[in-house]
Amino acid sequence: MNYIKLIRIYLSTIVCLTGVMLASPVDSSANYIGALDSPDAESGVFTDEMSVSGWAFDTTGAGISQVNIYIDGQKQPDVQYGLSRPDLLVAFPDHKYAGTSGFSGSYSVSDLTMGEHTLEVRVLNSLGEETSVTQVQFSNQLNFQSGVLPTIVNKNGKKNLNLSGWVFTSRDIHEVKVFLDDSLMGNAKSGIQRRDVQQVFPDQSYAEYSGFDYTLNIENLETGYHTLKFMFVTDRGEELLFYEHNFEQKASFFKYYIGSILGLFLIAWIVIFIKFRQRIKDNGKVQLGIVLSLNIWFVASVVMKSWMFSQAIGHQTYIINILSTAAVLGLILLIASWITNRYLRYSIIIFINVLMSFVIFTDIVYLRYFNDVTSIVMLDYIQQTTSLGDSIRELLKLEDILFFMDPLLVIGVLFFISHPPTKTITINTKLFKWVCGILAILILTTHLTKIIHDDTNIYKQTFSNQEVASRLGIFNYHLYDLYQYANLLRNKPSLSTSQKSEIKDWFKEHKTYYPGQTYFGTAKGKNVILLQEESLQAFVVGLKVNGQEITPNLNKLLQEGYYFDNFYDQTYGGRTSDGELTALTSLYPLREGTINFRYPHTQVDTLPKIMLENGYSTFSAHAYKGSFWNRKAVHENYGFEVTNFEDNFELNDYVGWGLSDKEFFRQSVHKITEIQSPFFAFLISLSNHHPYDVVPESEKVLELGELDGTLLGNYLHSVHYADSAIGILVEELKDAQLYDNTMIAIYGDHDAGIPGEEILDLVGSPVQINKLADKIPLILHVPNSDVIGKSELNSGHLDITPTLLHLLGIDPKEYLFMGSNLFGEELEDRVVPARDGSFVTDGVVYSTNVCANLAAGQATDSNVCAPYLDEISKLFEISDTLIRTDIKIKLE
Repeated sequence: MNYIKLIRIYLSTIVCLTGVMLASPVDSSANYIGALDSPDAESGVFTDEMSVSGWAFDTTGAGISQVNIYIDGQKQPDVQYGLSRPDLLVAFPDHKYAGTSGFSGSYSVSDLTMGEHTLEVRVLNSLGEETSVTQVQFSNQLNFQSGVLPTIVNKNGKKNLNLSGWVFTSRDIHEVKVFLDDSLMGNAKSGIQRRDVQQVFPDQSYAEYSGFDYTLNIENLETGYHTLKFMFVTDRGEELLFYEHNFEQKASFFKYYIGSILGLFLIAWIVIFIKFRQRIKDNGKVQLGIVLSLNIWFVASVVMKSWMFSQAIGHQTYIINILSTAAVLGLILLIASWITNRYLRYSIIIFINVLMSFVIFTDIVYLRYFNDVTSIVMLDYIQQTTSLGDSIRELLKLEDILFFMDPLLVIGVLFFISHPPTKTITINTKLFKWVCGILAILILTTHLTKIIHDDTNIYKQTFSNQEVASRLGIFNYHLYDLYQYANLLRNKPSLSTSQKSEIKDWFKEHKTYYPGQTYFGTAKGKNVILLQEESLQAFVVGLKVNGQEITPNLNKLLQEGYYFDNFYDQTYGGRTSDGELTALTSLYPLREGTINFRYPHTQVDTLPKIMLENGYSTFSAHAYKGSFWNRKAVHENYGFEVTNFEDNFELNDYVGWGLSDKEFFRQSVHKITEIQSPFFAFLISLSNHHPYDVVPESEKVLELGELDGTLLGNYLHSVHYADSAIGILVEELKDAQLYDNTMIAIYGDHDAGIPGEEILDLVGSPVQINKLADKIPLILHVPNSDVIGKSELNSGHLDITPTLLHLLGIDPKEYLFMGSNLFGEELEDRVVPARDGSFVTDGVVYSTNVCANLAAGQATDSNVCAPYLDEISKLFEISDTLIRTDIKIKLE
């Protein structure tokens, strides 16, 4: 019986335990332990990939078949499990699987939405049961590439902060938000094509249209520090800050100015008004106070306005400029002090100040529109602004009145206290004047010595008015400009009727144009594109290096057109600007300086003017600043109706100095299609610029061997890129249906600056005379014509205009051109001189005072070259006279 009871109790216990087990399942995770080594709470933010590593094992000894990784509940590819972990074997000696419990893997997080995510580790046993071991939170953000260039620009007369650049990530960027001091300002223009970025990141699908641009008007911002932030928003709505720019908004220069002037007035006049009630008794002190305060105001006012202008052009203000400006003003005051009539003296001082204020005010307005500094020889150019109407009014600002407020205040105060003195105060005025005068002369002598011994030649050969103004200060710049202008007037020859006749007879006698009927009028009625190609030399045309064509597109045009093989560079110190002068006016460059600055409004015959007279539209384009080399003013003077410079192009693809040639040609052709035919378009390229080291790596497709990395090697890569851009120009013209009705002429603006001996060695020239390497190409392509061939005639830049007019059926005989029609009939033994005194003929070459025989390839008797030197001297004299005198002679 007892046995039966025991059996019943045993069975009841089993049933109860089974019920408990069924009601409360066992927590199997207690059988596993593990941890994550990476990532952990201190891992930071992940961008591209995240490494996952850790360990896990079964405490029961049953073993683990696999470790699975889950991110936000989504299973990831398997990790490698069973890695050796000797550290855990030491920590858990009683667990046999601890020493091989390691796991490791790597996962991409670039496709995850930015933000917080959960990574979970689960283990899988032999029965296929999966158990969570551990988990951790981690953050990710998109990896991106970006580049931003902040610049201060004047747009429509207003000061702006422009930020342009590019940004891309692994997915599409929907918009670019702009925040100023954490306040949303709006969106930047985004999705701009950037082929240059695509070239650097060819494997990134979103790189090509990664450009953005944003301009912020900062004129009215509060004084102090500000923060500009850029945040991109992806097509998934993810936002990420990718650029932050801190800048300081300084107090308006006008506020500085007016504050300084008023401060000086307060200091100067407070003494006067303290004694004002005692006018009769101490009237002499009042008068002395007036004189001192007026002199202080005169100097301080002009110095402050000059400083304001220096700040406006963004150039450094040199202390010597301030001192020399004050010195000149001091000398003016010393001269004025000899005028005994005080009313007249005061009037002259105030008038001079108003005049200077007006000049600087004009400079400011001119700068806002033309982004350059004016000069006396450009006053005619300023007059063109009167036709701009509303545009000019937009340039004026209410605060400009501050330029003239202080003279008005001075006049008012002087009128208020205009009583004559009853008592005078005597001081040693002679000693005071001598001290001030000597001090002023010493300062000016120091500054003039610096100018005379300037190593940069910035004053002798002016490339930029802004640069000179920054060196001298605007006030001193105008004095310097006045001196230069007076010097020009003084040295400008006045020709008599007999001298004019002599020049006219010279042209007739020398038969400069050598008229002929070959190809005359072949291109009549066709459009004309004249391409001035930067630094293009002739030796690369048709050249092969290691079996590779350097200029395949030029070679193709050469085969379909006419090529001048002995076309020499005739430019001088003006380089590119001389290339324009010689090609468009058929005159020689100046010996000192450049026509662009010394004679920007000279009235000489030009190719564009003649094209206008014959019913052509005229158009010029260059994707760089119009103020550089004063090109905008000169192009308009040459006769171009439409001029396009950097501001007229979308700068979406940079190579070197600016917009790439490829994009320049694309945009230029589009602009050309909008002008009336027939047209004459003058295009100036930019990318192939010394030192030729800016070609994108993706464009360096040539295998140059030992030339790679050298100046010559870099030039070959650069020319190859420039040639590919010319290929795009041709294709764009074809797409626009212009190619078949457009004559194309291509020439190099000047040599490439590569040593002549390197060029001669590369091409294997048997004659080692460096002058022979100084050739540039001239290629003429007249569609659907028989103008096909090659000429070895000695020629140069000055021959371009007469030759093109000949092909167009326009007789140039009435114009004063010193070049020749290269299809003429009497061209034997031509002399092609350069302004450095060198020249080439069929028999001799003269360069660096050496006369060489071409046939022998060596020096010969200098007397052989002497007759040519006299002739060349006459050529230069006539050319200079035409430029400097604007004489009106028509040849019959």
